[in-house]
Amino acid sequence: MREPIRQQLKGAFPYCKWCGGSGCMGCDQERRKYQEQRAKPIFSADRDNPEDMAALRRVIGREALEHAFGPDGDGMAEVEYNAAVESLLQALRKSRRTSEEPIDEPEQDATTSPTLARVAEGDES
Repeated sequence: MREPIRQQLKGAFPYCKWCGGSGCMGCDQERRKYQEQRAKPIFSADRDNPEDMAALRRVIGREALEHAFGPDGDGMAEVEYNAAVESLLQALRKSRRTSEEPIDEPEQDATTSPTLARVAEGDES
């Protein structure tokens, strides 16, 4: 007996739980779910940022790898731990940097603020 011919439609997702990759209305949703659960990097560094490059050396630099895979190291577990710590520190550095940026609000004095001008004149209403 011959096997039925399976036609795969354009845009079909091969790991779709509904159609098995032949193409259906659920393929787009299944593709999005699959892409969301894919592994994300533990640490990523910007080449133009010297702080990120120093952190990258602390994660996978020569000294870090020699220690991790040396007699008193934990191997890949130590490398992953160092990457996670540096990623957290990087996020804290970036959030601190954005919170320290000056706000571009002009300073108000008695001549530019109507409320301050009234108080300066002695009006307490």
